[in-house]
Amino acid sequence: MLSVEIRHRVIGGKTNELPDVVLELLNEEITTAELIQRGVEEQIRDLILHHQLDVEQARQAFDRHYLTDTQVKQQAQTGAIRYPSKKISDLPEIDLAVEIDKAITAFENQTYMIVVDGRQVEGLDEVLKLQPTSKITFLRLTPLRGG
Repeated sequence: MLSVEIRHRVIGGKTNELPDVVLELLNEEITTAELIQRGVEEQIRDLILHHQLDVEQARQAFDRHYLTDTQVKQQAQTGAIRYPSKKISDLPEIDLAVEIDKAITAFENQTYMIVVDGRQVEGLDEVLKLQPTSKITFLRLTPLRGG
C-alpha cells in the first residue's frame, strides 16, 4: 500500500479552505481522473469528520475551490472573480458524484492545475507513477483582475 499526500493551494486568493489529505493507494499507478476522484472523496470525509464542519460549510469550501467555467466567465464581466456567497444552496447533503464531476470539469477548464513532483499534469487519462515521496499539489488559479 502506498500513502501520498495531496496539498491544496490557492494562487491569488485569500485562503485555502480545503484540507491537505493523505490517500492510501493499492499501487503506484493512478490516472489523473482517479486521483481527482479519490482526492475529493477524502476531502469531503476530512472536512466533515476531522474539521467537524457541517454539510453546508463543507459544500461552501468545495464551491469556492472548484468554481465552474460559467461562474468564472460571469464574474469576469463584472471585473472581479469572487468566491460564491455564504448561502450556496438549500440541499441537505453533499452529493459525492456531483462534487467529483465539478472537480473534474474545473480541471478540464483549467480552473486549477495538478502538479506531481514538480511537473504539471496535462490530461485526465494521464497515468501517474507515484512514489511514497511524491509531492502532489492541487493548485487553484484565481484570474487577475481585468484579464
